[in-house]
Amino acid sequence: MKQSFDSAWEEDYYGKAKREGYPYEGAPRYPYDLVVSIVAKKFFGVPRKERSKIVMLDVGCGAGNNAMFLAENGFTVYGIDGSASGIEICKERFREKGLKGEFVVGDFLYLPYEDGKFDFVLDRASLYANRWENVKEAVVQVHRMLKPGGLFVSFMYNTEHPRMAQSGQEVEPRTYKDTKTGRFVGFTHYMDLKDVLELFGAFSIENIMNSTLREVYNKTGALMEGAEYVILARKS
Repeated sequence: MKQSFDSAWEEDYYGKAKREGYPYEGAPRYPYDLVVSIVAKKFFGVPRKERSKIVMLDVGCGAGNNAMFLAENGFTVYGIDGSASGIEICKERFREKGLKGEFVVGDFLYLPYEDGKFDFVLDRASLYANRWENVKEAVVQVHRMLKPGGLFVSFMYNTEHPRMAQSGQEVEPRTYKDTKTGRFVGFTHYMDLKDVLELFGAFSIENIMNSTLREVYNKTGALMEGAEYVILARKS
């Protein structure tokens, strides 16, 4: 069976976090700031008592940092990740906080949910970690699972990312394997705008934002840099 999940995420990332007691780099606990902002803009207008009717999926949920934020704010939450250790950490954190959520180990190419199940799907920088053909197939799966009018928010690294110049072996255009710097493991596909428009051709795209962080001064060494497209798209 074809597989998109790279075992390096289990062996070198979440598995390592599990062995070492969940260090931040391997298992972040807090939600990504732009996820908070976007979810607040799109869904916080719904009264708290009615939010459980909104069904959300975190694709590549990892250790659950973004899924916890969704559950804490009253939404019905599902999550899937290829890493068994990531899912185990996620479930432990939900139990610790008394939160409800359904989480499974699985592959992005075979998302085990029925058609039209979700109001919202989040991809916080997970689908990019694949060969291009697998990224396209995974987005087709997301489209299938969304309700008509459902929102897909995806974060995908783009060609302005400074790590692209430091990447490992280029296995196909803009797709690299075995990058040895930062938190990159396995495959990394860097999107250009043409890629994004092709990927989301079946959706109605609401927004594409280029979120870029560049250091212009540092005294003690580089802290963080990055560049990603943030795409908001609805199932027509």
